[in-house]
Amino acid sequence: TAGWFQISHGDVTDDIRAVQTGTLTDELPLIADQSGEATGYILTTIYGNHKPWPVILNMEGEVLWCHKLLEKRELYTSRVWLSADKQSVYYNVFYIQGSSSGGFEGVVKVSIDGSDVETISIPEGHHDFWLHDDGTVAVIRYDWRKVTDVLIAGDDLVLVSPDGTERVLWSTWDSFTFSLETSSKPLWTLANQIEFDASDNTYWLSLRNLGLLVQIDASSGALIQSVGAEGDLVPTDIFAGQHGLEVNGDSIL
Repeated sequence: TAGWFQISHGDVTDDIRAVQTGTLTDELPLIADQSGEATGYILTTIYGNHKPWPVILNMEGEVLWCHKLLEKRELYTSRVWLSADKQSVYYNVFYIQGSSSGGFEGVVKVSIDGSDVETISIPEGHHDFWLHDDGTVAVIRYDWRKVTDVLIAGDDLVLVSPDGTERVLWSTWDSFTFSLETSSKPLWTLANQIEFDASDNTYWLSLRNLGLLVQIDASSGALIQSVGAEGDLVPTDIFAGQHGLEVNGDSIL
């Protein structure tokens, strides 16, 4: 279908652009209208026919935009970002058990009109990434090491710049000690979410299998503090198996 679209954000409105769309897939599930009085759009991931889809929904639950890179059912997509210029969508593609499953893992950048698709290969990347305004992505990546002939996966926090340069900022192996007797195997720490706090230039990571939230200095990679049962700060009610966090001012949800 031929048409046009215009992107607005606050007081800024983009030029009108022509677009030629394809036909929406019938693999996506129907979503009930939950909008009430809400307005706007939702950028998220959903699963249709056991395949991951980054989508843009209106508040009535209608799919207005979607993209599919690969057909494989074992792939996951868990985070979607709109670029700072509002012209492209970024989303991750990964295997839960790491790239030993074979195939592409990393971040996909696709223009809103679908004409440009770029892939950022990040083998062993998984679960989450953070997109900075300059196009740098901070990615959680499995860090496999052999412990007494057993392959164990910790986690790296890796920064990938727009030119493809990689920098390992921090690794769980540098701050925690693995035990063959008591630690989870083979996915030892299983980081599953990353949040960037611009107010103090730090990253927060959720380490699911350690029951910890850790704060990392974004410049030096130093571990600042950990929160959880075995951490520096112990909450009144200990959490475990957490799958997310949100930095909310001086608090963490």
